[in-house]
Amino acid sequence: MQISVLLFVVLFVSQACEGSEQPQSCVTCPEGWTFWGSACYRFFNNPISTWIDAEASCNRYSLHQQGRRLVGHLATITSSEENTFVLDLWKTIRRDTHVWLGYNDRETEGTFVDVEGVSSQFTFWDQAEPNDSGGEDCVVMWNSDTNHDNGSWNDVPCEYEYAFVCKVVKPINLYIVDCNSHMV
Repeated sequence: MQISVLLFVVLFVSQACEGSEQPQSCVTCPEGWTFWGSACYRFFNNPISTWIDAEASCNRYSLHQQGRRLVGHLATITSSEENTFVLDLWKTIRRDTHVWLGYNDRETEGTFVDVEGVSSQFTFWDQAEPNDSGGEDCVVMWNSDTNHDNGSWNDVPCEYEYAFVCKVVKPINLYIVDCNSHMV
């Protein structure tokens, strides 16, 4: 009996979650954060920060689900759809600064990885980028006259100060069991 009730709950919740970017019955992000895909995102522009300080700021946010702490990081982008989402989020808030993303090549020049050392399968470099002009080791989504604000990426010195987007990934398997979360 307990198994059939649990199976019903899992099927009901998974069907409610299917086919929607943000099923209100399943996905909760803290106030000020936006859900997309399987993550919560938040744009920060005051104060603007270096890449290292922006990553440290993102690390202060985490989701607690099922006894697990899911730590925030600078946004890493895995698809053109996610790139468009981050671009649109940025455009609704502030367009006069570049936006830090969660990639760098500080360890090995030309090999851009996230904070866990993983390379992205998706990239959206602007023309002639990355070019390491003058020690550019961190990645921004940038706006320029030549790229027409298309969300392309550029490598820049990590010491520059820009706005940034944090991302806390919520694994899909946690939605079915525990749709509620809170951020600290």
